[in-house]
Amino acid sequence: MKKKNTKNGRRALEDIESFLKEVETWDDLNERKLTEEEMSVTSALLERSIWDRELCRAIAVARASGSTWERIGNLLGISPQAAHKKYAPIMKDAS
Repeated sequence: MKKKNTKNGRRALEDIESFLKEVETWDDLNERKLTEEEMSVTSALLERSIWDRELCRAIAVARASGSTWERIGNLLGISPQAAHKKYAPIMKDAS
């Protein structure tokens, strides 16, 4: 039996936060500084983290107000099952 893919939104956010903490602890005297392009990647990761959290919060609010997984899936361009599988476990963390 194939194991479920557990690298969902929560895991991605944890990966981003871990990476950002690692970047913050680099000693510029012993490690090379980030290039402008690398800082751009770091910035994009942070922005994605913020938008992922906002999307989860918005989905939680929509569900609380009565929106169905079918409706949310349609808005996201995915199936209701995919929407539920991806967002139901992480909605609690977004509120």
